[in-house]
Amino acid sequence: MYVIVTYMNKLKIAYFAGLFDGEGSISIVHQRSPRKDNPEHRIHRLYAGIAMTDKSAIQEFYKAFNKSGCFDERPTNSKNAKTLYRVITFGRQALFVLETLYPFLITKKDRAKIGIEFQKKLMKIGHNSFADRKWQNEYCDKIRFLNHKGNSRNKLVPCWFVKKRPPTWNKGLTP
Repeated sequence: MYVIVTYMNKLKIAYFAGLFDGEGSISIVHQRSPRKDNPEHRIHRLYAGIAMTDKSAIQEFYKAFNKSGCFDERPTNSKNAKTLYRVITFGRQALFVLETLYPFLITKKDRAKIGIEFQKKLMKIGHNSFADRKWQNEYCDKIRFLNHKGNSRNKLVPCWFVKKRPPTWNKGLTP
């Protein structure tokens, strides 16, 4: 999955980086592990995706990255709303997309850097036991904070994956 970088490809990559800056998304998601021995085991994965209503631009993005990830369309129930087209990548494919776009990104450059570091470290270490994965939550918090910075929500939503102690104010009130 390598893109030969020529002058024309640099222009295309810069164009796609601009699209990704505006319409893209970078995060670290939690998913159930495919392991059968422990169905409650969860893993972290790097996610990079882009979604918009212009089908031709998304298809060109998908083709430019050697069809890494998956391309899908989401029809809407509303009569006036347009169909949403998106490209979704996880793990190594997301790393490939982010490393290619990184030199040209502006607004999502800091998130891409964190995502690239996370995926490279994850590929080196692997999905270990829960106790050995505290470093993953640090990366999750960093990206969540940067993603939250631009939102209008008042409070940062905590990571649901981290097990929290029950609050002490309701001790004895709940069964």
